[in-house]
Amino acid sequence: MWKKTKETVEEKKQMNKMALTILGPFIPKMHNELLNIIPKVPTGLENETIWLLQPNVFDLKTACKNFLIFEETMSAGFKNNHLTSKLNFQLSQVNFLLIFIT
Repeated sequence: MWKKTKETVEEKKQMNKMALTILGPFIPKMHNELLNIIPKVPTGLENETIWLLQPNVFDLKTACKNFLIFEETMSAGFKNNHLTSKLNFQLSQVNFLLIFIT
């Protein structure tokens, strides 16, 4: 949605730059459950974040739906689990990415 509010190519490039500042160029290794939200990035890319920010890399509506389902499931099932903090960190990165893509 942020990119849609920008009119020029330069403004859209600034949005990509902001995403890189927050997320970095590489997507961290994720639990298999999170791969239902964000697709596995092809190996050998110089900048994984920019690849994911490209239009039509994956279905955004499905990714957002899967994100909400996973977050709800995690909240219900992992509240006192030792994996919670790691999954919460990964979910926050997925959430940022979804925000920048929309």
